[in-house]
Amino acid sequence: MLLNRRESLNLFTRLMFARDEPVSTMFINEVVSHAGGLPLVLKVWSRHFKQYEREEWPSVLETLKRIPHGDVHKQLKMSYDSLTNRAKKLFLDIACFFYGYPKDFVVKVLQDEEIAFFPKNEIQYLVDKSLVEITDSGSLQMHHAIREMGQEIVRQENEDEPGQRTRLRDERDVTRVLTECSGTESVESIMLSSYSEVEVQVEVFRKMSNLRLIQLNGNTSWSMSSDDERTPFCFRKLKYMVWECFPFKRINSINMTKVVVLRLMNSKLEILWEGIKSLKKLRILDVNDSLSLTKTGDFYGLENLEELDFKGCRNLKELHHSISCLQKLAILDLTRSIALNRIPWEMIVKLPSLRQLTLTKSEKILTTPNLRRYNASSNMPEPNSLTDPVCPKFGSEKPLFLMEVSCLTNLSHLSMRGCNVWQIPKEIGNLVSLQTLDLSENTFSSLPDSFSNLSQLATLNIADCSRLRLLPLIPPNLTYIIASGCWSLDVMPFDSTQRSYIFRTKVCKESSLSKSIVIHIPMRKKEIPDWCSYQKREGVLSFVAPTYISKKLCGIILYAKNTESLWILSPKMFNKTKNTSHCLTEMELRYDSVFVMFYPLDHTTLVVEAGDTVIFEFPQNSILRCGLRLIYDSDVVDSDLVIQHVNDIQDDCINQDEHSNDEYNSDDG
Repeated sequence: MLLNRRESLNLFTRLMFARDEPVSTMFINEVVSHAGGLPLVLKVWSRHFKQYEREEWPSVLETLKRIPHGDVHKQLKMSYDSLTNRAKKLFLDIACFFYGYPKDFVVKVLQDEEIAFFPKNEIQYLVDKSLVEITDSGSLQMHHAIREMGQEIVRQENEDEPGQRTRLRDERDVTRVLTECSGTESVESIMLSSYSEVEVQVEVFRKMSNLRLIQLNGNTSWSMSSDDERTPFCFRKLKYMVWECFPFKRINSINMTKVVVLRLMNSKLEILWEGIKSLKKLRILDVNDSLSLTKTGDFYGLENLEELDFKGCRNLKELHHSISCLQKLAILDLTRSIALNRIPWEMIVKLPSLRQLTLTKSEKILTTPNLRRYNASSNMPEPNSLTDPVCPKFGSEKPLFLMEVSCLTNLSHLSMRGCNVWQIPKEIGNLVSLQTLDLSENTFSSLPDSFSNLSQLATLNIADCSRLRLLPLIPPNLTYIIASGCWSLDVMPFDSTQRSYIFRTKVCKESSLSKSIVIHIPMRKKEIPDWCSYQKREGVLSFVAPTYISKKLCGIILYAKNTESLWILSPKMFNKTKNTSHCLTEMELRYDSVFVMFYPLDHTTLVVEAGDTVIFEFPQNSILRCGLRLIYDSDVVDSDLVIQHVNDIQDDCINQDEHSNDEYNSDDG
């Protein structure tokens, strides 16, 4: 969107000068006239001028005047030309390769202490120059005009011969260079994401020995000779390589001592390496879905490795015991590695940095001497950041594997989905760093009391644990429980001796419910339980806070059934009396389930006092039926939430004023 002259003047003045600072009207007018109403150009130029003393501005402006009107590339390139050589190189790397990548990942790949190159500082320099942006999620972005300017700089390195340029990413240029074998030592990065079939001789890369960054995805067919396998390729500057259908049988067919990231999906690897390795800088190794891989080889010389991914390596039979030397290993993924005969648990449990261990669908594993052979078949989907130590059904024995894993106190994400786990041992309480725990599709009937020790746990998945009846004391930070398909589970069981419904949660009277807790449970014939005082069909529910009760109102229990198979839900509550509102926690409401939400009412959410009218709204047509129960400070007994039987108290549920005046509610149960 172009700015008019007045808007341009205001923008440039605001960018360049403080409020009381004297300005030169002639100078500003000349700059604005030449910028052509482009706000991006004005923003970049304002940073550019600030690099110089005021007395130098006229000469800088004269340089700008030599750029033709409307030539955005040349207008923006002025800022690029003022960069240091290292900053220029990084700028082009981002424009041609790392656009959209996480900043921290790019720093990890490119940092080089040997030459004192610290990209974190250089990235900030580019941000300060308005050439690069960092999103809220931490990824590197550029305005499209700036990115095109960077790619045009590379294209002009040699307009006729792309193989003579430093960076290749245009599909036509890359395909031409690979099929014509016209690449040269000039090429530093190459990116191909085509899914059209291309046939390429591997030999083409011998001419591109200065490659630093390689990304090859798609249906490329790689042909190679026996000499290609015997005579190692030399990529002495290589830092990053993603190569789908990697054609070599072993990684050390390529000499790459500086490589940091290797992702070799669907490769032809038969063994990772043989003999001495020189991969001391390697931090990420991913060979997922490499069906020819049968053994790993040893791991000596990989002391900086942090991630190791064998997902889908169905014929991998051996995980070398030297894995214990990987003292920085944080992530180990063995998903669907079904041919493994033995996993060296005695070595794995000694890894001090291990946070994520994935064994999904690894069906045949011979464990350590104190464990027996077991078969853990599972139909679970691949996790995202969850970890998946698989546990068998051990008959009368305790699941000793879980007891072994319990010493991994740095483990933050643990999943044992669909693994015939019939008992959860008390040792699980030792995993004090757990943030996410997936125990879904198992056969245990209870969780141990030590479960409450998991003080960092935020998400618990117990879906389809059909034998689970009760929840233990809930850890203080647990806010999300997926219990759909738990047909035996009662979230608020009725205690006949106390004539009360009890939910076991760490709730303090002083602070009410410290955090909201959302629980998905399966639908039952009686959709709204008796302990819900207010009930309503469809998506609006209202109540008037009782005026005759002296005890403090500190929270609510909200219960709702959805009408969709999957719904992202964010209920809103309004205090009509005080004209205030609050949006409740966003949640994913699952098929064939309802949710129960325990939510605080306080100064951080919504203050509700006696006589206030409060309305709850759900997204239109998303809720079929809902119910609500008010929680008072006297309902908290020790660490439990204790709700008296609805028929035993004279509270909000039988408040006749509410029944007669509330136009929003109808108890049609």
